[in-house]
Amino acid sequence: MKISVITPNYNYSQYIGQTIESVVNQNYDDLEHVIIDDGSTDDSVASIKKYQQKYPQKILLFEQENCGQSRALNKALDQLNGDIIGWLNSDDTFCENIFLKIATIFEADSDLDIVMGNMNVVDLEGQLIFTRKHLKYNFTESCLLGHFTTTSSNAVFWRRQDKSDRVYFNNELNYNMDGDFFSRLFKEKKVFQLFEPIGNFRGEHSTIASERFDNWNEIVKKEMNYELDNSFSRLSVSNFVRKSNRKYIKLIFQIFRIVRRIIYFHYVSKYLQLASYKIKNLNN
Repeated sequence: MKISVITPNYNYSQYIGQTIESVVNQNYDDLEHVIIDDGSTDDSVASIKKYQQKYPQKILLFEQENCGQSRALNKALDQLNGDIIGWLNSDDTFCENIFLKIATIFEADSDLDIVMGNMNVVDLEGQLIFTRKHLKYNFTESCLLGHFTTTSSNAVFWRRQDKSDRVYFNNELNYNMDGDFFSRLFKEKKVFQLFEPIGNFRGEHSTIASERFDNWNEIVKKEMNYELDNSFSRLSVSNFVRKSNRKYIKLIFQIFRIVRRIIYFHYVSKYLQLASYKIKNLNN
């Protein structure tokens, strides 16, 4: 099975090389990396083309005028050739030797739609800060609390759909396009969960996207609520529960989620890793 990775890029020449290397250096040959450069003004395109010359069969580069991340992702979805799709932003990376494991899982079950996993949060130098561990996936819980809570964009792979059934990103969203996308992609799908890291997320203090909007905090809040409103309407419970009462159901799920994370030592694990990271940096 061919794996296609889609990457939107805008002015991330500092990291795009590491992103590409994390794809082409996997222990899996049948892959392609579809990169959409969204009108970068730095050296991104030149850097990508150097890798394209080195790996002409694996890297597909498409350039467009600046239209936003969602449109870039949608263009990538229409250009790819693979059977399995993964999304990786241009400042993030995949964990080593993870593609073979993911492909093997898909090949073992023809009815499987999605493979998801955990995510490492790393600093600007790529050093581990902590691992974001996910509980067992549940669609109802994800719709009530938000897929931005229960999934990680660079730790999800899904089977390619026919064009008529394909789920696309909402072009109007600038922040929570992943939560909204997954709230539609995961509906009525068979999911396999790897309880190990698949991707590495670079925990920057601010992103290029946030720097382009003066009202970024308002955009974040609005788009998170947008997902939650639409997700709730996809649940059968929405037929007999008022949207205004959703908060009570949500509170129950939040409490249940906190209890499970305590039981599985998620909080302990996270804060031990954070403490270890801080100690290492103090010594340096």
